[in-house]
This record gives sequence, C-alpha cells and structure tokens, in this order.
Amino acid sequence: VFLTLQAVNDQSAVFECVAYQLMEEHMINSTHIPSKAYKNILLRGAKQNGLPLEYIQQLENTPDNGYDADIDEILDQLRREVHKQH
Repeated sequence: VFLTLQAVNDQSAVFECVAYQLMEEHMINSTHIPSKAYKNILLRGAKQNGLPLEYIQQLENTPDNGYDADIDEILDQLRREVHKQH
C-alpha cells in the first residue's frame, strides 16, 4: 500500500512524501527483508537527494531477498496511486 504523508524538515518546511506499507497478509511467507527492487528505489532516492554517503553505503550493504523488478515501472505505479488519492 502506498501512503502519502506530510513531513517536516530541519528548517520546519512541510512537504509531501510517499511511504510504502507492507500489508500483513503479504508477510505470511515473507523473509522480512526488503526486495532488491525496493532497496534500489531507496538507493535512487537517497542519491538523488544527496543523503550522506554513510547512509547510502548502509543501504547498499543491507541484505535483500533477491526479488528484482523494473524501478521505473514501480515508480510509475506509485505515481498513479498517488494521483488517485488526490
């Protein structure tokens, strides 16, 4: 499930962000580690937004379950879901 949320940065600026919540019914046979596709989305966002190198390296070193998918296709789906909520 994709959720749109409001967040506040260190300068008290409010902005909209998107979160992904794994539904309980999808955790039955889950390894409880992120898919490679999800990890790659986090990495892309971290790099695009200039997050600290240490954080990016931590993401890169996070184990994944090997499931991969086209990131652009996933992001397009996310955009459609967000658009439907507005």
